[in-house]
Amino acid sequence: MYHHSLDPPEEADANARMRVLEDKTMEEVLHQPDWPIGNQAERRKPSLAGVARIDNIPYSLTRPEVIQMFGRSGNLIPESQCPVHIIMERSTGKTMCCFVEFEDRESAQAAVDRLNATTMSQTGPRMGNRHIDVTLSSQQELMQALFPRAKCVDWVGDRFVARDKLPTEWWSTGFDGFITDEELFCVIRHAKEPHRSAFAGKVPQRTYESLISTIWKFPWYATSMYTVHARNQLFDALLAMVELLYHRIGNSRTVGLDYRLVSEMMQTGLRCPGFNPRMKFAMIEAGRDHLTLQRMSRDALSLFPFDTLTWLAPYDVASLAFYGSLMSRGRASQTEKQGLENRHTNSNWIRPYGPQLFAWGEKAAKSKTFAEAVAYELGIFRSIIIAGHGNDGSHSRVSSIGTAPPSSPHRAAPPSSTVPHTASNTTRPGNIESLNTYVDSWSNTTDDFLPPYHTSSQSWDPSVSTSATNSRQTALSPSICQNRAPRPN
Repeated sequence: MYHHSLDPPEEADANARMRVLEDKTMEEVLHQPDWPIGNQAERRKPSLAGVARIDNIPYSLTRPEVIQMFGRSGNLIPESQCPVHIIMERSTGKTMCCFVEFEDRESAQAAVDRLNATTMSQTGPRMGNRHIDVTLSSQQELMQALFPRAKCVDWVGDRFVARDKLPTEWWSTGFDGFITDEELFCVIRHAKEPHRSAFAGKVPQRTYESLISTIWKFPWYATSMYTVHARNQLFDALLAMVELLYHRIGNSRTVGLDYRLVSEMMQTGLRCPGFNPRMKFAMIEAGRDHLTLQRMSRDALSLFPFDTLTWLAPYDVASLAFYGSLMSRGRASQTEKQGLENRHTNSNWIRPYGPQLFAWGEKAAKSKTFAEAVAYELGIFRSIIIAGHGNDGSHSRVSSIGTAPPSSPHRAAPPSSTVPHTASNTTRPGNIESLNTYVDSWSNTTDDFLPPYHTSSQSWDPSVSTSATNSRQTALSPSICQNRAPRPN
């Protein structure tokens, strides 16, 4: 497990930070760079890692074997960032070649030279009973191998340059995404029915590793080049395969399929900047990671109100609580006109972020780019905090999208600890007296990938279960799987 051990902030520090936030003017509250919620995907930087390529590899090659071949002095990127990518042809499940990422190009060149120089003369390096070819490669070759169906794209490193189709490409429809729905369908099919593929049956873990590499190397930073639907398809594939892998491990023992692979898939989802907190909670619940579930705030993650927005690193607990309290007292209207559905259906249910649980409808998700969806949701977030600022906490106030801030520098209302509460255990973000119980889901860290909740470096063993987690060992709710937003009973 690649968890980070994090300590929650002291309550006194959080109280002091809250008092500073309460003294902000309305203009300061609406200053977007200070918002704790935004677009994490555009912050993902392109990789500058060096790359080595291995050809003629055995079909049964495993990633630990590749790491062992280069040795500890190979200077690979951290194992938590998926340094080994074994390319699989998604339609057939056939193993193709292997790419390995290093800290820089010089490290990759040194590793290739060392491996070729230490082998016996005139034989070349071997892996198993095969002679392999180890050469220096590039991020460009790696991205082309991972996304072969991306049309009208020229890769420069792991960045891409979209171009118009050539006159000889009259048959092409132009760029329409990095990965197709059909490719993801084939990946899931290989996991569901490995016996129907001559290759997937021999190496059952390959299809899971292929999806891990796809999500890690997907160009999330290019938010204007993929749709919300593409993001949803990647998440649905990951969620379905986590469930498949968990049940298959529980029902039978298969070489290559183990809980370590489940853990790696969940860590891939947790560190994905394109997935929102609702998705990450659904994935952890599907994988029955009891240790992480213990440290999560179920309401803070599963009822997160936005679809493409997420918490921004570094995480400021007090700022999240302050803006959460404003959201709990405000409400936006007229979102359905753009296809953004508010799936808050029970007016008697008190949610930690107010009466809103947004998700893009299927038709809108296919037409909206991720950047367009983020911009629209940021406008909604702004209107909600404007409405919440002018509310005393006794009821939700409606604000139309695009409401301008008042011209006078009014002080932002402090979070109320007297907000009506239902019988549920929902904890209001603005209730500073309850911050100690709520803070375990938000922890200060500079990690750009991990979501803001307290995690542990202890290894996950699904056989270990305490009384506190027994109630959470249930199957994933269909509402989470289908809508990525659980609905109350």
